[in-house]
Amino acid sequence: MQIKKRCKMKLFKRLNVCIYSLLIASVGAFSISNANVIEASDVHDCKFDFDSVNFCEKKYLELYNKILKEKKSNFYNNKYVDSFKYNGNSYFFVIELSKSKVYTLPVSVTSLKSIKNVDFENNNNVLCLSGNVNQFQNSYRKSKVCYQYENGDFKLKSTELLDGVSSKNKNTDVKEIILPTSSDYFINCSKMNSTSKCEKLSSIENHVYMLNDIKSMSPEIVGIFNNQKIKNLNLDGIKFLPSVGGSQYIIGEKYQDTDNDSNTFFYLLKIKPNVDVKNIGSFYSIDKNFNLFYKDESGNNKNLKLD
Repeated sequence: MQIKKRCKMKLFKRLNVCIYSLLIASVGAFSISNANVIEASDVHDCKFDFDSVNFCEKKYLELYNKILKEKKSNFYNNKYVDSFKYNGNSYFFVIELSKSKVYTLPVSVTSLKSIKNVDFENNNNVLCLSGNVNQFQNSYRKSKVCYQYENGDFKLKSTELLDGVSSKNKNTDVKEIILPTSSDYFINCSKMNSTSKCEKLSSIENHVYMLNDIKSMSPEIVGIFNNQKIKNLNLDGIKFLPSVGGSQYIIGEKYQDTDNDSNTFFYLLKIKPNVDVKNIGSFYSIDKNFNLFYKDESGNNKNLKLD
């Protein structure tokens, strides 16, 4: 009887050891598995000021984990650079493969035709973006902007206009509106954001210059607005469109206040290579392919390809 008892005790102890070992192994496996999965808490940062993009959306987390699973680096010291499209712009990030961490670059890039929008190598830590590089308070138009990546930080290294002129020449560095856009930009923005946020976003993506501001710019721009076709409109504000081909367009705004209401009327101004003016009524929209949709003076829907 005592022998049977001892055997049972030994068997019970062995079972406990086995179960305990299995538990330790499973917890360890779970920890290892989790270490190789990028979650929202591993993304620095999910959002940045005055932009509606969210780097922690499920579809982007899936993208990061797909890259992590492949374990192939394309950037300096076992890192991976990639991007995704959001609202027509490109957003960039760096994955540190050894840490399973994502570091986001707080800018967006509007691509220009025939220009590669990103350039980097796997033997140095410099990342260069080309196009319209959009960032709150520090936007660069038609520029190549280079950042030095170090420990999760993107330090501005250099800026250069794509035509070779220094981007520090502020006389010609005007803010261009980001496509797609429309005259209802602020109304559409207010449906998803606060008024203060839309005001700041509008300053970046849909900037309006008052006529007095133009006087502080280059003599070339001032000369264009002295053209009689434009001068006769007595415009209150203007927006610069991105250049397309060899042409440059501007949206002119004329404000009209009455006792009961206020209205804005818009004009499409072609300023390069020649000057031309078109009345586009009280509403317009422009898609990212430079297709302009508007209503004429009779309220008929019209469209025009800008080239």
